[in-house]
Amino acid sequence: MLVMTDVTPVYGPWTGIAYYTDAIARRLNAEADGDTCVFVHEGLVSSSYSPPGPAGSGRSRTMVARVLSGVTAVSMAARSVRDRRWAHRVRSVLGSHVPDVYFEPNIVLHGYAARKRVVTVHDLSFVHHPEWFPARAAYLRTSVKQTVRLADLVLTGSVAIKAEIVESFGVSEDRIRVIRHGVDHELFHPVVSAEEAPLGLEALENSGCVLSVCSLDPRKNLLTLLDAFALLPPELRKAHPLVLAGLPGWRSQEVTSRVAALKGDASYLGYIRRSELAWLYRQSSLLVYPSLYEGFGLPPLEALSSGTPALVSNIPVFHELFDGVAAFADVARPESLSLKMGEMLADRGRLDRMRAEGPRLAAGFSWDRSAHEHMACFRDV
Repeated sequence: MLVMTDVTPVYGPWTGIAYYTDAIARRLNAEADGDTCVFVHEGLVSSSYSPPGPAGSGRSRTMVARVLSGVTAVSMAARSVRDRRWAHRVRSVLGSHVPDVYFEPNIVLHGYAARKRVVTVHDLSFVHHPEWFPARAAYLRTSVKQTVRLADLVLTGSVAIKAEIVESFGVSEDRIRVIRHGVDHELFHPVVSAEEAPLGLEALENSGCVLSVCSLDPRKNLLTLLDAFALLPPELRKAHPLVLAGLPGWRSQEVTSRVAALKGDASYLGYIRRSELAWLYRQSSLLVYPSLYEGFGLPPLEALSSGTPALVSNIPVFHELFDGVAAFADVARPESLSLKMGEMLADRGRLDRMRAEGPRLAAGFSWDRSAHEHMACFRDV
């Protein structure tokens, strides 16, 4: 069996889909067991996988490209031309060896020839909340609908999203498989010995901060988090400063302005490397992840694996994954989120129990197992 995996996401901003693509691609050759894996990016084929550079270093699009991508007809036409060019490159390399399986980890199939096509649909935020994608929602709805119709098998990370795909696109349940994402346990683990603070983060050592890790865009609900944090008593804010880490996104200026208004009780680090993030989890009293919608939620899982208590939004996918260990909050109102944060920060006993329970839950999530299940799906299809 010849499996071709598109690794394009790792050449862009390293958000959740890039980490997922990287984690699976790194492990596929080990799972091949006599099968052959190749990796493709923009039609360039390689028998081995290696990321293009440091995480977070991907290219960004020009302003013109971003504007044009918001016009559905233009986006679809441009993608069709580009896909034909990429498919020609692949044919020139593989010749008559048509891939048995083309695996697309990023929701929209390219035009690569293959006997079977498998795609991962991470969530349907662009269907349920088009206001979060003012330039791309229509394009994504059209493209993903076509992708789901063409794919021989659809993968997703949670039962909640599987149900949404069935309802939104009329896909038969037997064409969708749920494969849980994993966590890097060698990186995200509780403190076992003294560690040196990464350069530039020394001030956060043993800070007991309240941490939120996500891109700065409306879906992540950070304005509500900032309002909730501002409602905490001043002494609690001083003892547990708020730290935001992640790539800037759409309307991120509102978030950074609000951070500045908190006059030193809050800070925004921007994107930080994975090793720095792992260290930061271990310095934190609490991860708060108030996202309004998710398909999975890697940061809460990484926090729990690190022994960091997690307070997450009260949405179905988080109950599916983290029930019994994470704490849940109504994140529609700053007052309710602030109350929950204050209660947790004041309850040392509860935080200690969560620090012990988190790694036990996270131990059930494995990238090795996820990659094994991916390859099993490729063989099945």
